[in-house]
Amino acid sequence: MSIQDFQKSERDSNRQVLAARLLIGIILLLVLLSIVAANYYLVPFLPEGAEFALLRTSSQSFLFNGENPYTGDIPARVQAQVYGRSALPGEDQYILDIPFYILIGSFPFAIILDAQIARALWMTLIEIGSAGFIFLSYRILNRSIPIKYIASLMIASFTSLYAYHSLIEGSLAIFLALGFVGILVLLRNGMDEFAGALIVLSSYQWEIGALFLLFILIWVIWERRWGVFIGIAMLMFIFQVISSFWYPGWIMPFLRAAWQSYRTGFGYSTHEIIKNLSPEYGAIAAWIVTAVLVVTLLIEWSLARNAKYNRFLWVVCLTLAITPLIGFSIDLHQLVILILPLMLVITISREHWFKKDTFAVIFNILIFFGIPWLLLLLDLPDKNTLIFLFLPISSVIGLYWIRWWMLRLPRNWSDRISSIE
Repeated sequence: MSIQDFQKSERDSNRQVLAARLLIGIILLLVLLSIVAANYYLVPFLPEGAEFALLRTSSQSFLFNGENPYTGDIPARVQAQVYGRSALPGEDQYILDIPFYILIGSFPFAIILDAQIARALWMTLIEIGSAGFIFLSYRILNRSIPIKYIASLMIASFTSLYAYHSLIEGSLAIFLALGFVGILVLLRNGMDEFAGALIVLSSYQWEIGALFLLFILIWVIWERRWGVFIGIAMLMFIFQVISSFWYPGWIMPFLRAAWQSYRTGFGYSTHEIIKNLSPEYGAIAAWIVTAVLVVTLLIEWSLARNAKYNRFLWVVCLTLAITPLIGFSIDLHQLVILILPLMLVITISREHWFKKDTFAVIFNILIFFGIPWLLLLLDLPDKNTLIFLFLPISSVIGLYWIRWWMLRLPRNWSDRISSIE
């Protein structure tokens, strides 16, 4: 073959690759537009997306009226949208409690005047985030699973009651979940500075994520992965510069709003649940439960020092699962984060108990993801409390059920990922 023929063949090959990529891009764009259109026509039939309404109203008030997004009558306006009246005691007051640099991400949706289009686009973004979170959750487990089980697990995760709540509310929780698994992926691949930057972007909704981030930072210190702190410092500096030009002095209003939101205590709290069960001894029992859980976490954290990746991942999942049981006020949509530990439980149990039994695997998936929907349909007293407790409690039990197998995995697995570095 002459040089000219080789160059022509190479050019033809490059054109074919470019044409294939262009075709894939067009297909993906059409799929995306179809999802947006479907969401647009679905929005009028859905309940008010309260979390999205709070973000959009706060952003519009700041951008168009120059109002402080953390004060004023913004909560009252959101309450009127959601409830048609002022919030009653025990209802969500809708106080903005996220950092200003996170709020900036919702500005593009605030400038879209048509609320239906804005919410359809936001729902599409959440759906993409959900798919990314579920995909990375599976990838971070690093397991070899037949495709039929992967498909079943991912479909069950995507259609779970908690993912549904996150979508309907327009919650930021799914992006927090995506950020958490992203941090784990980056740490495993040694991309410490990027992991630090993602920690900054995941620093909100502390009631569900604070213990996870605390453990990650402690582990980073143990491992002397100082690049993580460099990434944190760099992105915090950039955000502070941007915020100073756009909204100087946002930190104190944000902290006051976050404290006020915490004091309202909206959501489900194991302390309140236990107190309602036993008004006389409930308070003491609740603090005993919290103390036992905290001590358990501290012990497991200490055992994860200098440990291999499998123990690190198991402790991360346990931290996420125990957090809702500590006593913080947490809403149902925030529990979408617990899909990660649930996927770990199902995956390991399939390998060691149900490997050759397809029915048992599918049944196991249906039990974990189907019971919350069943509870929702049944006419039970305090069924929302049962739905709230089911996922964290079943996740903790499941994690201890697989603990021996997870921490003493076969050589062919431990040899592949002997450490997180």
